[in-house]
Amino acid sequence: MTPVVVTADVPRTGSITSTTAVRLPPVAPSSAATKEQVIDIIREQAEAGGGTVICVYPSWRAQPAERTVRLARTALAPARIVSVPSSLPPLALSLAVDLLAHLGRYVPPGILVAMLPRLEQMVLSGAWVRSATRLQHIPTTMGHHLRSYLPGASFVATAAPQQGLVSTHAFQPSQVARPHEPIHLLVSPHGGGTDDWVRANLVPALRPSVVRSLPPQPLGEGYWGNKKHVEFLAYSGHADVLTRAVRSIRYRPCSWCGELVSADPCPFCYMSARGAAFRPSQTLPEGHQPPPENPLLTPASSGSARPSHT
Repeated sequence: MTPVVVTADVPRTGSITSTTAVRLPPVAPSSAATKEQVIDIIREQAEAGGGTVICVYPSWRAQPAERTVRLARTALAPARIVSVPSSLPPLALSLAVDLLAHLGRYVPPGILVAMLPRLEQMVLSGAWVRSATRLQHIPTTMGHHLRSYLPGASFVATAAPQQGLVSTHAFQPSQVARPHEPIHLLVSPHGGGTDDWVRANLVPALRPSVVRSLPPQPLGEGYWGNKKHVEFLAYSGHADVLTRAVRSIRYRPCSWCGELVSADPCPFCYMSARGAAFRPSQTLPEGHQPPPENPLLTPASSGSARPSHT
């Protein structure tokens, strides 16, 4: 088992029914008590994972995460604290780290690291925003900024699988990237935003089998640059989508540390992983196979789950 921790305040979505990632508390530079708490949490995870922990952090909030990783590596050497950045926004990041934590029960750490970029391409992540003037993590143009000052203007920003920004008037449902069916859709309004646009435009385009409303993400305003926004995330609830993604990864043993990796340099020893040719993940050693093809992503049992036709 390889534990997964995340340094960002991204509350669980409730979509994963098995193992989830451990959420680390924010580390204030002047708070010795919090530092000790974080070290204790990572130490416990490292012991459970045979000395290895995957630490995922948002690339758009890298500085606090890098500080936490340096602290943990210094205090817990020779434990391997592997830091993995993600560009996903809060709602999608929350789901992704929980998916990695589930996979950590089945596949070796190197394959786990390689899965994060795959997950970023398997979801539709975005938000309805009122203005483009403060968007920092999605490319904008001068036209977007000027349009933001028009009465009634609003935009649809997408972060994955591709970044993009379009006015709601120019939104084309046929151009939406649809995950593999059945599709689950999570909606997280913030700052007084409502999911009216999502239900009127995105739901007909995606035809999800499940639509769930979630509380606001604490980091949503910081990522989307708008107090009033509605973050959305669409992903596949198909039983074997995750298994197929794992089996599509090619790997080889690092010639320096021996870890099975799919990247060069090695994310564990940082040396060039030259040597044996890459092999498909169907040939992973016994005990490191992808999860069985059974339902993983399920709707919550609460009354917030609704079919797309309602």
